[in-house]
Amino acid sequence: MCGIFCLFLRRPLSTEDISVGRKGATMLRHRGPDGSGEWSDPEKGVFLGHRRLRIIDLSSASDQPMVCGDTIICYNGEVYNFRDLRQRLEGFGDRFESGGDVEVLLKAWVRFGEDSLEELDGMFAFAIWDGETAKLVVDPFGEKQLYYAETIEGIYVSSELLPLVRLLKPDVEFSGDCLISYMALGYIEAPNTVYPSIKKVPPASIVSIKEGAIVRTYKYWMPPDHDIKPGPPVELSEAELDQVHEVLVQSVTSRLEADVPACIFLSSGVDSVLVASIIAKEVQRSVDSITVSFPRGRIHNEAGDAAQIAKHLGLNHRVIENDDRNEVSGGDYLFSMYGQPNDNISIASVNQISSSAAAQGYSVAITGIGGDELSFGYQKHQFAFENRRLFGMPESLRRGFGLLAYPFGRFNSQIGVYQFTLNVRDCDRYLAIKNLPAIHEFLKIPGYSAWSKLRFGKNLRALEYEIPRFDVVSTLPNSQLVALDLGSMKESIELRTPYLSRRLFDVVASLDPRSLMAFGRKSLLKRLLSRYIPANFLEGPKRGFVFPQDRFIEKFSGKMPTVIGVPPVFSRNVWERRAEPGWRRLAVRTIVASEFPNWRQCQLNSVD
Repeated sequence: MCGIFCLFLRRPLSTEDISVGRKGATMLRHRGPDGSGEWSDPEKGVFLGHRRLRIIDLSSASDQPMVCGDTIICYNGEVYNFRDLRQRLEGFGDRFESGGDVEVLLKAWVRFGEDSLEELDGMFAFAIWDGETAKLVVDPFGEKQLYYAETIEGIYVSSELLPLVRLLKPDVEFSGDCLISYMALGYIEAPNTVYPSIKKVPPASIVSIKEGAIVRTYKYWMPPDHDIKPGPPVELSEAELDQVHEVLVQSVTSRLEADVPACIFLSSGVDSVLVASIIAKEVQRSVDSITVSFPRGRIHNEAGDAAQIAKHLGLNHRVIENDDRNEVSGGDYLFSMYGQPNDNISIASVNQISSSAAAQGYSVAITGIGGDELSFGYQKHQFAFENRRLFGMPESLRRGFGLLAYPFGRFNSQIGVYQFTLNVRDCDRYLAIKNLPAIHEFLKIPGYSAWSKLRFGKNLRALEYEIPRFDVVSTLPNSQLVALDLGSMKESIELRTPYLSRRLFDVVASLDPRSLMAFGRKSLLKRLLSRYIPANFLEGPKRGFVFPQDRFIEKFSGKMPTVIGVPPVFSRNVWERRAEPGWRRLAVRTIVASEFPNWRQCQLNSVD
């Protein structure tokens, strides 16, 4: 895992440009403390800077940027199936000087071009230059990030947003659709950022650069649609389970490939426990497990359950107690990690457990992220499926049912759920479920209604299928995976996610999606896990490494947060109900939005 910082300018490089490139790469040292490298073509305005974290092939033979003929690559990530791909390339006559994956990726690109992406099982973000054109490429799910700034001088590229912000000091536009998107979703959807001149390369995308300008952006893959079978849903057969199991075991096995010590981040939830079980029972690899505990805060502390599971599997287990560090108490911590507003405070938990893992000598950790997206496993997925007939009604009829629920909602919280999720426009159904019970507060934000209609008004799939797909293409890369990547790489730890495999998603897409939801939440993964773990080990609430929102809110020392562009009545209603379930994350979101302008001003005033 590494960091890259590149320049593709419209003019020849100056000594100052090269200095900027080196500064940007140095700012990414935490992503690659084991080495650095650079390559430039001053006449063509190209600079490639690299920081290396040595994971596979620890020798200098895999240092970067790497050159093959006229093609140069600057790469961050891992290609897990590089040995098979190398063998295939050797059949074409290619010869290799290193034992790592970067040379395989480079020579595959030279031989097959963009078609090589169809052969890759991995997570990656890279810039590749052929002497005339540069391509920026991000993996299918967006596990690795890549940002680029469009300026008068040309294009600047970075593995993280913050170096571009600090070096270029771009203008900010935290208003209009950008503000609404953040307030409704908790993040700003790629390719947009809060800085109009800086974009994020979306998952499974290629950005083409020529003569210092973006000439094309396009997708090379989309998550497959599920095959809905005729007739009523039926439980998955053992043969179908075996098919998923086989591919998952292969994915777990390949993600253990490393020349450095590896561990697994273990919660007591189905996703990470299933991965740990496969490691222990199928791969039969001795891998230590680590979990983080939260003795304070309104959250289920999973440390004890995780320890019991680790003991059952025969894993050497370590529990790290959250230390309640002060820097997690406000938006400054989040901005120093994300570089822009994002309400996913779990980045603090990821960062802390990664810090502990690094202190114990680990450079790689396996996680269970992606299991819910693969298996339609979130509670909102189950809720949308169980109420699919209500949500599938014509809007006027459905809203009428919502109005009927209104008088009873104050006496029965379950009825109140329908009050807030049914009495909404079609384009607000997803956001009503996501932000339950606060959806009607969003109507007070100027421009929200038009934004929601534009963003969600053209969805053609039924809601029970649209929500899981949206979580894969939007929530996962813009919230979950960016927190995972930034939180871990701050401590020079590479995280790997066996569930995020194109082949695995293809296999699950061949199943009837109703069979994933009609027989209980996470039924696919639970049935697989039942082959390894007694059912009583998985009783009770499971949340993973989620930082307690109430602790973040309690530490906010200011008065009621106010957000420019958001009516005070919105902030007041959120703040008054911040202790209630469903409102806490919205309170966190509002705090972060209120603190961003002050942080931004500090960045402008700072001297590099």
